[in-house]
Formats: sequence, structure tokens, C-alpha cells
Amino acid sequence: MVTIRVKDDAPHAAFARRLNQVIEESDLLPPYNQGRYTWISEQLRKQFGVEVTRETVRKWVWGETIPRNEKLRALAKLFDVDEGWLAFGIKSEVNEKITPRKLLADSGAVSLVAGLIQMDGGTCALREEKDKNDFVDLYAIVDRRQRMISVRLGVEVAPGKFKFSVPNEYEQCVNIGVVRTGFASFDLLLLSHAQIKSYGDRLGPYVDVTATKREKGWMIGRSPVHVIGNFNTDLALDG
Repeated sequence: MVTIRVKDDAPHAAFARRLNQVIEESDLLPPYNQGRYTWISEQLRKQFGVEVTRETVRKWVWGETIPRNEKLRALAKLFDVDEGWLAFGIKSEVNEKITPRKLLADSGAVSLVAGLIQMDGGTCALREEKDKNDFVDLYAIVDRRQRMISVRLGVEVAPGKFKFSVPNEYEQCVNIGVVRTGFASFDLLLLSHAQIKSYGDRLGPYVDVTATKREKGWMIGRSPVHVIGNFNTDLALDG
């Protein structure tokens, strides 16, 4: 894998790093130096009727210029990412709304993990309202060791691609991402500290990290994600 190192003094370095992140995570593009810029240019024209040259795309990738208006909107749609995040590194307001339905779903994910831990012989307790560790969803004693656990229900942002908003304090706890795969079936993903640090995008009190289901399993960027099969052994994989 070739990672483009955008210069810190590039006029639009932050934008270029976000664009390169989605390019690296995409399965659609040809390999580096094998027509990536041309592919992006052609897809913008074919899918959205937006005309840009290969040279313009190169300037975006290296942070020399930034797309505006319809070009930015088309580029975000091409890679299935939020336009506000791609442009400024922030979420659109619509994504910030937490609906009662989502709160119930998140609570259900926490209850699911707690129940499975107990079925594996562990002991669980939900965080109390006055607990200063507000980033913790539940405390568990697993294999004779107490752990603080944060549970996040994945939000599908594209087919097979799920976003998890983990707390900024992710290094202080075990982070579990829950993806519903059927009526009564789920994948529990161990979101490692290293993966969150390498591929996460800090937005306010949370760090957004995206996992993608591929033929060989779940991936965060180029890093394989461990699917939890046994709490007694698997939680030890991340401290």
C-alpha cells in the first residue's frame, strides 16, 4: 500500500488527508500510479455530470486546491462520506441529532453485550447516573478482571460500511461495536485502540471510526477487525 504524505504547509492539507483516507479505504479505485486520478475524474463525469480534469483531481489529493459547491458534493457522494466532514472535518447537523429511537437502539446494544458477557460466566453492572466515567456503558468482571466497556451500535453509512462514534476516552476502556446481521444475529467487533487512533476522526466528544465488511472479514482501513467469539479470552486482546 502506498500512502500519500501530504505536506503540512499545503494550502488545504487537512482536506487532502481526509480525501486520501477515503481513497485508501475504497475498494473501487485502481492501485496507486495506475490511473486513480483519471478514474475519479471519469466517475464524477459519468455519475454526476461534473467535469474535472485529472490534474484538478491531483491538486485535490495533494492539498493544492479544494473542490467547491457541486464538485465537493459529487466527490462526497462518490465515496459515500458526509459532505461537511469531507470539507471541514465536521458532521452535518442532521447527523448530530440523537432520536429517541436511536437512544433505545443504543441501549439495546448495551443490554445485548451485558447479557452475552453474563452467559459467558461474567458479571456486569451498568454505569450509574452519578458516575464520573460517563464514557463507560457498563462495568464487567470477565476472567477475574474488571473492565470498563463502551458499546456502540454501528450506523450503516453505505452498503457493508458501518460507523461507530466511540468516546474520546477510548484508550481507557474496551470498545465494542455492534452490527446487526439478521433478525437475531449480531457481529460484535473489538474496536482496538490502535485502529481508532490510526483511522478515527475526532469530532467533538467522540471519535468516528468506520468498519467495512469485506470477503475476508471486517476491516478498519487496512487493518483486520477481531470479531468477538468468547469474552473470557477476546477482551484481553486490547489491554
